[in-house]
Amino acid sequence: MQSLTSTVILLSLVCSASVRMDKHVKMDEQVKYILADSCEAEYSERITDLEECKLAAQSLGKASGTKFFSSTYWDRPCGCTWHRFGNVEVWNSPCSKTMKCTERGYGGCFCKKVLGLPLPEVPPPPTHQEEAEACLEDHGLVLTNVVSNNLGGLGPDTGVEHGIIYGNVFPNSNQKVNLKLNVESAYEPQDASKNGAKGDFGLVNIEAGTNTDMVFSFSDETGAPVTPPHGFTFTILDIDNHKAGKNIERFTIQRTEFSSFTPGSLVEVIDNGSVMSFSSVPEAGEDKNPSNALKLDDEQKSRSLAFIFPAVDKFRFNFEVANTGDRATKGGRTIFFTGRSGLTC
Repeated sequence: MQSLTSTVILLSLVCSASVRMDKHVKMDEQVKYILADSCEAEYSERITDLEECKLAAQSLGKASGTKFFSSTYWDRPCGCTWHRFGNVEVWNSPCSKTMKCTERGYGGCFCKKVLGLPLPEVPPPPTHQEEAEACLEDHGLVLTNVVSNNLGGLGPDTGVEHGIIYGNVFPNSNQKVNLKLNVESAYEPQDASKNGAKGDFGLVNIEAGTNTDMVFSFSDETGAPVTPPHGFTFTILDIDNHKAGKNIERFTIQRTEFSSFTPGSLVEVIDNGSVMSFSSVPEAGEDKNPSNALKLDDEQKSRSLAFIFPAVDKFRFNFEVANTGDRATKGGRTIFFTGRSGLTC
């Protein structure tokens, strides 16, 4: 479908108390509401509050005779969506954060820009030296030592804090650092007992038709936040799908999080402006799982995705298993991730 020509209304933000604005919007700021097929492509925000959605629709001339409602559904684009036949619908988690606003027959999303805010700064690409250093053994992220395993409070460990903690993830470095994986939104596994680690790889299991916001944060032995002394490589592997072409694996990340990325030949790259998404393609099928991160065959490399991160104390992804068919197709997918891999090192 042809991209929408952005419809723009500039408002001096004088709103009733019933309209809840997020922490980025002050009452004396100006907001630009637009109708677009992707909020992220316009470097704008999705609207998740029903009252503000009504305000946006009114300002864009789409409120007359319109039925408004808010709900949740995995197969709808997150945010304030507009149907040409009259509905304006706010979809919240478990909605899809990567589905375009013109899919499923929608006419687009109402999006919000706060004027005067600078565009996010994208880190400069790594130098050849930084790329080489990311493959050094003492910069390698190692996820074999699981200290505790209780992502979302769903086990398999009990009586421990929520999340998965990987211990001493830079064992060849002078600094002892742990990595904690936690969720920042609803999390639904198909089988939580599959979470943790296997061989070289960290593992997270996700039910088909759901997505969750994941945060990876570094800490010292006391749990205090810490920044590693160097950058590192983070690799997602086995990016495939159900052999029937369903249960597509998709990973979304802000452009400001990483320095560079290297996708395998069977990984689709979707550039949405302020965010980037990476997904399996139907022809990827369901290949054998990798067993050695540094010894990948060509098929395993084609289904892998590597990022170089600068020295940061945390980074975030949205992990999604997008069911391209009926939600009744269950089974879930297990996501494999590690540090250095044969894709780039």
